[in-house]
Amino acid sequence: MRTLNKNIIYDHQAGNQDYSNNSEFDRGHLFPSSYGHAVQVQHLAFQVQHLACQLQHLAFQVQHLACQVQHLAFQVQHLACQVQHLAFQVQHLACQLQHLAFQVQHLACQLQHLACQVQHLALQEQHLACQVQHLALQEQHLALQEQHLACQLQHLALQEQHLAFQVQHLAFQVQHLACQLQHLALQEQHLACQVQHLAFQVQHLACQLQHLALQEQHLACQLQHLACQVQHLALQEQHLACQVQHLAFQVQHLAFQVQHLAFQVQHLAFQVQHLALQEQHLALQEQHLACQQLLTNNHLLKVLPNLLPLLLQFRLKLKLMPPLSVAVLIFQTQQLLLPIQKQ
Repeated sequence: MRTLNKNIIYDHQAGNQDYSNNSEFDRGHLFPSSYGHAVQVQHLAFQVQHLACQLQHLAFQVQHLACQVQHLAFQVQHLACQVQHLAFQVQHLACQLQHLAFQVQHLACQLQHLACQVQHLALQEQHLACQVQHLALQEQHLALQEQHLACQLQHLALQEQHLAFQVQHLAFQVQHLACQLQHLALQEQHLACQVQHLAFQVQHLACQLQHLALQEQHLACQLQHLACQVQHLALQEQHLACQVQHLAFQVQHLAFQVQHLAFQVQHLAFQVQHLALQEQHLALQEQHLACQQLLTNNHLLKVLPNLLPLLLQFRLKLKLMPPLSVAVLIFQTQQLLLPIQKQ
């Protein structure tokens, strides 16, 4: 490293003016080349490797970690709200237990009412027995008053009709009592079903208490999960540092790819120029062929007047040849002269 000279601008060496008003770089950690643990490290001491770059990306990562910590705080507050909600649920369950106790008391009152109804039915049966005895006494009284009945036949007929209506009414009352007994039996079955329903409700409350205990265990597991997330964030910081290095290597690789694409573009330009030259060469060949055809046609037109005497002589010689061979030669000559005549 050369000594500092204020009048000289160094291209590959950092001085005091490079660190005075610069917020992105500092002097870093310097050590002499003799303290390097390897030859490469000793050579690096003479290069510009001591500049420690303070990237803004690291500041953004720190802000992102702060936001994640705030998010974890909000999650802890949400867990506290869930605990309060569980406390309100426990209070609601206590209110439900009190309501069930009131229902049990109501069922006891209903049972007492049914007992009173049974006693009333027994009193009605006794009243009916008294009415039957009264009817028997009336029959005896009717037997004693047979002579008086002869005078009052019309009145007895009306009384007999009235008794018939009373007997029918008694029959209807007996049927009504039977229906009431069946209704009492159904009410007893309904009470048994209600008792079973209360037992099921008690079991349901026990299950809810077990569910609350499981929710508390789940909250403990969530707290452990939060601790694991904090550890995972630390690992993510390390992974981000590795990604920064990987991005630097990718930038170098992209630079090489850009150079390769530039060479490919140049190669394509040369190919396009070569194709244009080939098209020009083909056009010139077509023009050359057209010129050759014109020259051949003009030459034939010039040669035809000289060929006519020879053809006449040839015709005279053909008279001496066989007819079939003469016809073949004439046909061949006509086929040769047809394109010339057309032009």
